[in-house]
Order: sequence, then structure tokens, then C-alpha cells
Amino acid sequence: MQPLMNLSTQISDHSTAVRSMGDPLKPVTPAPRVTIGVPVYNGEKYLPLCLDSLLAQTYHDMEILICDNASTDRTEQICRDYAARDSRIRYVRNPVNIGLGRNFRRVLDLARGEYFKAAAADDWCGPEFIDQCVAALDLEPSSVLAYPRTRIVDDAGNRVNDCEDSLGASSGSPSERFICLIQTIRLCNALYGVTRTAVLRKTGWLAEYRTADSVLLTELSLYGKFQEIPEFLFFRRFHEGDTSKMSGSGRMDEYLKPGGSKRIGMLCVVWHRLLDLMRSVLRAPLSFGQRAKLFLWLLRFSFWQRKALAQEIRVALSVIWMRS
Repeated sequence: MQPLMNLSTQISDHSTAVRSMGDPLKPVTPAPRVTIGVPVYNGEKYLPLCLDSLLAQTYHDMEILICDNASTDRTEQICRDYAARDSRIRYVRNPVNIGLGRNFRRVLDLARGEYFKAAAADDWCGPEFIDQCVAALDLEPSSVLAYPRTRIVDDAGNRVNDCEDSLGASSGSPSERFICLIQTIRLCNALYGVTRTAVLRKTGWLAEYRTADSVLLTELSLYGKFQEIPEFLFFRRFHEGDTSKMSGSGRMDEYLKPGGSKRIGMLCVVWHRLLDLMRSVLRAPLSFGQRAKLFLWLLRFSFWQRKALAQEIRVALSVIWMRS
């Protein structure tokens, strides 16, 4: 495994200009081809390595857009220091914590590139990540997402295991891709690949409930094929503070949407997922036959999920009763 190192030593001193921090919403430079969006909240521990790895990319026609969700640690100072050193970095700070879902949306809204990549502040990328993904999308216009293989690492950056997602989203049929993803997706590593920005903006983006990332990835499959790069270029860190450790808890609901753990709707994750999958089929540019096929399949899927759906209704009614 590539050892954990200070990737900043690999970065060429390509620009000595100090960027004005006056108005990050009005960049004066031409629009880059790729926007890398980094939504972050209290990410001081791992953020420098993440940014160093992005600045060390062999692909240079890009911007790194950081949306700081009102962090209370040293995140703001770290971001401002990096932005002052490299003109490719744009830094935006939210005055209040708007939650992970809305902060992701804000990053996408402010993106200027033809291609978009989301980057978590505790992960890092190999130097050729962007280069290879962009090349794959340029070569295959019918593809909407390109992603490399993923290496899972621990808190210290040591290898845990390797993931070959093998999502099966290379079929020419939108319905086949959609159904295949629902049946096979586990970790949503591919969501951190490079996507066509215009296509991503047609989706429901990242909703404010657990498992919404899998719904977004599944919806993307309705718009085009996925390309998997057969190299381990994405290093995803699992640690005590990451969202995977919060799954199934009120902490995750609060992280996604402040105050969310008190909302009845946050208890109905299976319902949210099912309804959003149906909405995604309605939004997508599908033929009548493809749309009908998917709605029939989702009806069967809801039957398979009937116990979980009924359990969520019972839990929600119980909570409402207790609060009344």
C-alpha cells in the first residue's frame, strides 16, 4: 500500500499569487473543467492530507471548492491558509451549521466545472485520480460517472481491505443498471468519483436521511453508464468520527440535519428510500416501457420490504404517542 505521507512535498509551486478572500462566491478566474467539492465540518485532523492529495493531482484544470459548515475547530484557519497559497482553492464558510445534506447541495450549486467530484475531508486520492476519471468520461460520452477502486484505511492510514465495487452499471439499459445497483450496492465509494455536473444537477442530489447516498448513486445510473478504473486511487478512511460509525444512530441524523434526530420523518429511512427511488424514475428521461418496468419492479421491491416498512410506521406512531 502506498504509505501515508505528507503529499504537500509533491505539489509544484505553480502559483505564488495570493487569492483575495473578499468574496469567494465571485471568482475572477475562468471556469475550470473540474470542480472538486469538499464539504467539511470540524475536519482539522485529516483535512490537510486531503487537500494535499487534491493539489498533487496530475490533472491541473480544476478548482477545489471548500464549503465549511461553521466549524468550531481549526478548520477555517487551515482552509484560509491553503487558499492563500494556491489560487485553485475557493473557500466558503456557512454562518451556521446547515447539515451535511444541504452543505453538499451548496458545494454543487457553487461548482463551475463541467465535471464534479465530491471529496470527504478525511479521505485522500492518488495523484492520477482526476486524470484517469476525466479521460474515461471523455472517451465514453454515454457514461456519467467514472471512479477508481477503493482502499479502506484506518485512523492511522493503514490498509484495512480493498474494495472492487463491481457495480454492474455498464449495461446499455437504464432499468438494468438501476435494478442492479439496488441489489448490489454496499459502500457508496463510487459516489466520490468524477461525475458530469449537468447530469448531477438533474438528480435529487443528497437528501437528509441515512442511505440517501445509495439512492443518489442509483438515480445516476438512469442517466448513463458507470466506468470503473482498475486501479486503487481512492483511500477511504474509516475512523470513530466518520459517518459510517454513526449509521443507525441519532448522531447520524443530527449530522445530516441539525435537529433531525427529533423529527419523526428521520425514523422512516426505508420509506424515504423507496419514495425517492420512485421520484428518481419519474425525473429521469426514460421511455414509457423503461419507466413502467421500473415502477413494477419497485412495487415488488416494496413488497419484499414490507416488514421494514411496517416496523417504521409502528415506531413512528409509538414516538408520536409518547410525545402527545
